[in-house]
Amino acid sequence: MKAKKTLLVAAALGAAGAASAAEVNIEGKAEMGIVGSKGDSARFHTDIDATFKMSGETDSGLSFKTEIDLSEVDGTKENATDNDDEHGGIAVALSHGAFGSVTLGDTDGAFDWAIKEVTDGMGGSLRDDHEGHAGFSGNNGLDTGHDGQILRYNNTYGGFSFALSAELDDDFKGSMTGGDGDAILGIGGRYVTDLAGDATLGIGVGYQAGAEIQGVIVNGNIEHHNTDENAVGMSMDLDFGNSLKAVLNYSRMTEDGTISSSTGPTTGLDESATHVGIGLGYTINRTTIAANWGSWDGTVIGDNDISSPGIFFSEDHDDEGVGFSVTHDLGGGAELQLGVGSGREKMAVSFTDP
Repeated sequence: MKAKKTLLVAAALGAAGAASAAEVNIEGKAEMGIVGSKGDSARFHTDIDATFKMSGETDSGLSFKTEIDLSEVDGTKENATDNDDEHGGIAVALSHGAFGSVTLGDTDGAFDWAIKEVTDGMGGSLRDDHEGHAGFSGNNGLDTGHDGQILRYNNTYGGFSFALSAELDDDFKGSMTGGDGDAILGIGGRYVTDLAGDATLGIGVGYQAGAEIQGVIVNGNIEHHNTDENAVGMSMDLDFGNSLKAVLNYSRMTEDGTISSSTGPTTGLDESATHVGIGLGYTINRTTIAANWGSWDGTVIGDNDISSPGIFFSEDHDDEGVGFSVTHDLGGGAELQLGVGSGREKMAVSFTDP
């Protein structure tokens, strides 16, 4: 079985040069434990995540690799191997020396790639519960705004790395609710430098922009949403070299556009959301203790509401939360994990009749 899959990889990339033997591996993890949440009873939890990987290099030095997250091959993806309009957990990458690398599929856009999450490298928990609070951000920006298939180019020069990314709108244009949006384009950069002692400093910045025209069915009527979207963010991460790590990140997303309907007037729409997050982690012997805090501050403003023409509305969102985790390395790939996340969501809505 392994030899057969190796031959398939070599044949697919044969045009780029004679391929050497490819490697085939399966990596994954399994979870077992007890979980619970507010308003819900404690219960047993099991989960498994398996990733199938293939990699190799041609005689001309072109490296290739691909992987598929088997947990994402389900009915909602129409089977990743049968539908090329969905990434289905698949990512394919090519790289060659100074040229850098190109990745296509289930991968991060340049914005998410550049900006560190406040929990990166600080242990984990079952179901990632330490990230499951209202103030957490995964920094995904506008990723998955279309079909989720992302093309990203990366390169590195010394301590500086950068990335460019694109995500195309694959919606069926002939449908009444089909989209007609511009590609979501992104750019990101990371710089890592050594400080005094063994400490290192990393700085990441990212930007994304895109536009979308989409039909949405509301109360049996079709509303056409025409929006321009963008995201900007940065992060700073410090590894003090003495088992202490810290991450700070900031991001802001905006959406500006109009909503039109055959049953009502065209309305204006202005949305924005600002996020700030902080993470700290400390490792002693084989145990990592980490905490993170995050806050979202968002506003949605409209000239009027289609369901009530002539009414000006405003929504203010204020979400905040904290998360904690303790991870103990047992060796041999096994860990004991404890995690908790807690937060609050608050929204105030006001209406005025001009």
